[in-house]
Amino acid sequence: TERRGRVQLPYMTLTCTTTVLHIYLPSLAVLLFILAILLATLEYDVPVTLSNNGDDDAATSNRRHANAQPPAINGTGKSYTKTQKAWIPRKESLISFCIGMSVMYAALRIGSSPRNASTTSATFDASSSHTIPSYQYKRFQGLGFQIFTGGAPAFVTTTSSLDGTNTTKRNPECLRNVKSYGHMEGDIQCYLGLKDNGQDVQRRLDIMRSAVDRAYELASDDPTTLKIFIAPEFFWRGRNGAYAFESDAEEQANGAGSCGTVCQILQGLESIVEEERFDDWLFLFGTVIASDTLPTEDPFDYLFYNFAPLYKGGPASIKGGKRFLVPKRLVSNMDFLTPRRSFNESMTVELTDKGVPVQEGEVSTVLNPYEWNHNNYDNDMWAEYKHELHSIGYEMIEYGWFLLDRITFSVEICVDHDARRALTTYLANAASWSETLIPSGGGSVSEGVEFVKIPNHQAQISLVSSAGMSVNIDSLALADNGSILLQDGLEDTPSRFSWISKRKHLVEYEGGSEVVKRRSVLTPTDVFFEYKLNEEYESYPVFKQEGEWKEKLDGVFTKEKYEPILTVYQPSDITHADGA
Repeated sequence: TERRGRVQLPYMTLTCTTTVLHIYLPSLAVLLFILAILLATLEYDVPVTLSNNGDDDAATSNRRHANAQPPAINGTGKSYTKTQKAWIPRKESLISFCIGMSVMYAALRIGSSPRNASTTSATFDASSSHTIPSYQYKRFQGLGFQIFTGGAPAFVTTTSSLDGTNTTKRNPECLRNVKSYGHMEGDIQCYLGLKDNGQDVQRRLDIMRSAVDRAYELASDDPTTLKIFIAPEFFWRGRNGAYAFESDAEEQANGAGSCGTVCQILQGLESIVEEERFDDWLFLFGTVIASDTLPTEDPFDYLFYNFAPLYKGGPASIKGGKRFLVPKRLVSNMDFLTPRRSFNESMTVELTDKGVPVQEGEVSTVLNPYEWNHNNYDNDMWAEYKHELHSIGYEMIEYGWFLLDRITFSVEICVDHDARRALTTYLANAASWSETLIPSGGGSVSEGVEFVKIPNHQAQISLVSSAGMSVNIDSLALADNGSILLQDGLEDTPSRFSWISKRKHLVEYEGGSEVVKRRSVLTPTDVFFEYKLNEEYESYPVFKQEGEWKEKLDGVFTKEKYEPILTVYQPSDITHADGA
């Protein structure tokens, strides 16, 4: 409850104040009008100067009152004063009347400001400084690419159809590369991938292109609907657990124009999204796991990177402002396997039926940074190469926020979502006078990108690519009626939710693909959020021919889990700050 309260802090105070003023200002204006009338009609005791010489009577003295001077005492007669009831206009009544008119005007202005029809709904934009005049997209459609991106199981269990007995055997997928074994929390797995990184990348690009083509067949063709395609974390990693960046020596040997593994991935994805048919598409292509060997005596000293390529589709994507890289910040316990070189020989025999130990120099599988308290990815490199990335048309989304076609997005990778990266950035930015700059592309920016302040309202759409994560309501940074789209690479069950506490409006979610909308509720007696799971979707196989998927995945993704599918949601409205 405390954390949910903090979620609304940047705009809750202003909303509460506006509601109170909207209710009480008219009453205050009426009271001021009544006070003005009373002040204007009250009788007051006024001084009247009288003379004893008979020349002045009371009426004359009253007429003179406006220019009366202190009574004089002279030898011809005596003057004196007395009080008399009279109606005299007072400046206090005029002031009260003017204040009442001002208050009534303010009440009418507040009453006519854009609000939800229901007094229980909270407006999510606490400032009019970010008014958006028009939107290209009125709706969005989520398309989740569900494929297992975890390690392949070292052992598989089959059940006999005759007597129901179980038989456990070594997974032949792992035996192709005996150097790729590792464990994750006691579960023995292996990385899959082709020996040649170039061929490995091409196979994965073919699978991704098949998923995108299938999504295009199933998606809405409405140009005012933004299609959002999301793939899971770890889609791009290779047989060693991470693709290695070229060393300086390799770059020199291959020539200045050489394109390494990561370069091949980005160029391949660019060729997919640049087609004209994807003008109204946004792609989050899972994540790339990469490593860089440090020039030290320790052969296992690496820098680690985990980042997601994100693109706005169409031919205009080549002009800049439509290509982004989203670095993951935190290393989780599920990101890497602890490699087999830390196993004893008996474990090697059990896994591979071979008693010949693997020499350290033969092992290229990366270490598990989490096991070595390497809790953050080495994102300093992105800061160093930011300008170089800009020169080739890419921008870094450093803070988990960006604008595209005037829509405010947040984007997170797996555990960063659970750690509330987007929400914390929003709150910290509000606390530091809102000076954080984020990239903005499309919309008024015809070419290139501009950097703007994080809007006062929260995200209209949030994106999460993960492997082992579900939507966490405590981590949401959504505007009123905003939605979060999550695609996981481990779980394949249909999305569902369960109540933690109905009284406190607490729920938890699980499933492979999840889309959740949040609505804010503000009443004089309570403040809370309501959540709605989008259950209007259909699931389709990525590959139409029976058994085709096993052929396509062979060698790069395990076939022992589940068939790749596409989860296609019905289009939903995009919440807008100005009600457009």
